[in-house]
Amino acid sequence: MTAMHATNRRDSHRISPYSKRVALVTMDRRTKEARLLRDTRAELTAHLGGNPSATQRALIEQAAQLRLHLATMDRTFAETGGKMTLHDSRTYLAWANSYSRLLRLLGLKGAPERGPSLAEILAAGPPARVRTAPPDAPDAMAPPAAQAASGPPAAPAEVI
Repeated sequence: MTAMHATNRRDSHRISPYSKRVALVTMDRRTKEARLLRDTRAELTAHLGGNPSATQRALIEQAAQLRLHLATMDRTFAETGGKMTLHDSRTYLAWANSYSRLLRLLGLKGAPERGPSLAEILAAGPPARVRTAPPDAPDAMAPPAAQAASGPPAAPAEVI
């Protein structure tokens, strides 16, 4: 096999912006493109709290595919010195807008921080009792007889 055939064979397996889904499914998982897909899925899944719904997983998959297409177009534009056809320009813009809308659907803010679990709360023990009344005020939890013994009752508020 000549060097020319080896180069063509290698290039025939290269992922391009217009690759069909079959090419993306059969791609070598060690490539930069596969890592980009895997990293994008992981980042968006973590953004959603680690347990996305079926609908969110579908949106994540679409976003990962679009990000891959955009990255391959970026690479192509860089290799050609930024030259692009009108078709490439419109396609890139459409994909970038679709990617932006998908990200907006997934939410601009990440999942809220997870609070402590019940097991963590129980392991921490009972909370300390905090007294909010001033020290000279009668204890609100004390029986009425104890409150009467603690001092004269407060004057009733004036009604206007």
